Amino acid sequence: MGSTTSRILHVQVLTFFVDKHHGRLHSEAQRDIRRALLDLLDEEDPILQSWAMIAFSHLAVVGDESVSTAYSSLIEESRSQATSQTNDGQSPWTRVWAHATRKIATAALSRAACHTATCLLNAGLASTPKHISDIRTVLANIEIQGPPFPYDSICSFLCAAVTIARNDATLYQQKLEDRVMGWLLKWSVVDGARGKTRIDQYSAADVYRLLCEVSGVTPLAMSDLEAEEVLPDCAIVDRLIEEHNTEPLRRLIIHAEFPRRTVSTTKISEAAVGPVITLGGTAQNSIEGVQGRPGQVISFLTRSIESLSTDWPTADDTALAPPERVRKALDLVIAASAYLVTLQSSGAHFDPTCIQAIIHLLAKIKPSLASSSHTIPGQHLMWAAFKPISTTSSHREAVWPILLNASPELSGIRKVLFDQDGNRSSSEGDAESINELQKLIWGELTVSNMTLLCSLILTISLGQL
Repeated sequence: MGSTTSRILHVQVLTFFVDKHHGRLHSEAQRDIRRALLDLLDEEDPILQSWAMIAFSHLAVVGDESVSTAYSSLIEESRSQATSQTNDGQSPWTRVWAHATRKIATAALSRAACHTATCLLNAGLASTPKHISDIRTVLANIEIQGPPFPYDSICSFLCAAVTIARNDATLYQQKLEDRVMGWLLKWSVVDGARGKTRIDQYSAADVYRLLCEVSGVTPLAMSDLEAEEVLPDCAIVDRLIEEHNTEPLRRLIIHAEFPRRTVSTTKISEAAVGPVITLGGTAQNSIEGVQGRPGQVISFLTRSIESLSTDWPTADDTALAPPERVRKALDLVIAASAYLVTLQSSGAHFDPTCIQAIIHLLAKIKPSLASSSHTIPGQHLMWAAFKPISTTSSHREAVWPILLNASPELSGIRKVLFDQDGNRSSSEGDAESINELQKLIWGELTVSNMTLLCSLILTISLGQL
C-alpha cells in the first residue's frame, strides 16, 4: 500500500492523467480506475478522500472534452459503464454523490465535496428524485450542519442547489433560500476562516453570485480568478502554457484532428420556467423597493463593511495594513458594489447607508494602496482586486486558431450564414455580460447616490490618490 504521502502523490498523478487521457484508455482500465477511486473514498485520511473526489469530478466531465472521433465510442462506453451497478448494488455515481453530500459539513473535505457535487449536477449525473431529496436535506440542515465557510466551490454548489430548489415545485414551497440566508448571515468577514491578515479561499465573484442567488436576483457575469494569476514564474509553467497554446496545431499535424467548436451551454439555469422571482416576489420588471431577502443581504453587507472599518488600523498606526488584508477588504467592497448596482438596475431603491460604509472603508484603505513600501507581489495582489470592474478578458496569448470563425475580414464567410446561437461562444456572451456589469458600477445608471462611490473607486483604480 505504501505510506500515506506516496499514496497521495499517486492519486494526484492519477487525477491529472484522468483529466488528459481518460478517453484514450480501454474500458477495463477505466473500470479499474473507478474502482480504485471508489475505495479511496472510504479512507480515513482527508487528503486522500479530497483527491479521490477531485478525480471523480474530472471523470464526470470527461465526456464534454474535445477528443478525436476515434475515441468517441470509448467515451460513450465509459459513460454507460460508469452508471452500471457495482457489487453493492449502487451506481458508482450514486456512491460518489452520497459521499460528497455527507462530507459537505466536514471542514477538511467541504471544498472538495462541494466541487464534486457541482460537477455531478452540471454533468447531469445527479438528476433523480433521490438526488433532489438529498439537496433538500443539505439545504434544510445547513444552519445546523452546514459548510464551515463560504469558500469558492461551496458558493458554486449552493448557487446550483438554490437554483434547483427554486425550480422544483415541492422544494420551492419550503423556501430553502431562507435557510441558506441564515447560514450566510453567520459569516464573520473580519475574522474569516484563516484570520484577519490571510486571504480566504473565495473571490468577489463567488460571493456576488451567492448573494444574488439566495436573494432571487439575476446575477450578471463578473470576471473571476484565472489560473495564470496564481501560477509561479518558472520554466515548467512557461513550457506548459506554450504546449497549451500550440496543442491544436500539434493535433492537426500529428493526428490530423480538427478542434471542435465550442458553443454556449447551460445545464442548470435553463431549467427555470417563467420569469425569475426577484426582490419583492414579483417579476423583475415590476420592482419598486428592497424587501425580504435582498434587504437582509444589504443589512449584512453594511454590518460587515462597518466592522472592517472599525477594525482597520487608524492613521496614527505606523504600520500599514498588510496586502492580504487589503485584498480581503477590497474583494468585499467589489462584491457589495456589484450587488448594489445589480439591484439598482432592477429598479430597486434602498437606503444609501451601505454605499456610505463602502466609501468610508475605501478612504481607510487609500493609504495602503498609495504606499510604495509594499513589495511588488504585494502591490499586484492589492490592485488585482479591481480586475472585475476594469477588465473583461485575459491578456494571455490566444491559442493557435485552426478553424477561423465566420467573419468577412478573417475567413470571408458572413456570420449570417450560420446559426446565430450556434456560432456564439460562451466566452463572448460572458464578456458582454461583464461589460454590462462594469457599466453599471461605473455610474451609467446616473443615480445620484452612486456618483461619489464610482468617482472614488475610479480615482483609486487609476492610482491618482
